[in-house]
Amino acid sequence: MISRKDRDLGILLSFHTDERDAITTSQRLRRNRIRRAVLVHRSADGTVRKDDVTPHYGALLGSACGLVLGIVVAYHILGLSELLTGVVGYVAFLLASVTGACGGWFVVYFLNPGVEAGLVEKYARRLAGGETMLIVRGNSPTMRRALSLLRNAETRSSIFAF
Repeated sequence: MISRKDRDLGILLSFHTDERDAITTSQRLRRNRIRRAVLVHRSADGTVRKDDVTPHYGALLGSACGLVLGIVVAYHILGLSELLTGVVGYVAFLLASVTGACGGWFVVYFLNPGVEAGLVEKYARRLAGGETMLIVRGNSPTMRRALSLLRNAETRSSIFAF
């Protein structure tokens, strides 16, 4: 299901005949901080492969960063001597760590949804055998940057924006 916020985002489709060129273009997009992009390839036998950074990996990274932040906060609140002794120190350490991990997970998961699976499936059906497609989602400034990067690529691809 596409949320109201996602309805305001544009879609950019770029069709490539050479998978290596599509991979290079995808890497250029990610280096330029365009994260809501997925690479979809249909092989000659009809199997579809997706190269997508799912929100779960980002949420896991956010959780790890939140955990570290929680440990640092617990250390600064209690100090090292009180943190490692007594029940209060362990409870504060555990509470700060779990809160930081959960907070990091929620922030990353809800702020970086990636490209919706339904959207990927919808356009993946339109691929011919041996063809690769790059799907980019974003607001107007992001779409302009992505379009500029796709137009300046080494090889030409068919680009559709809507």
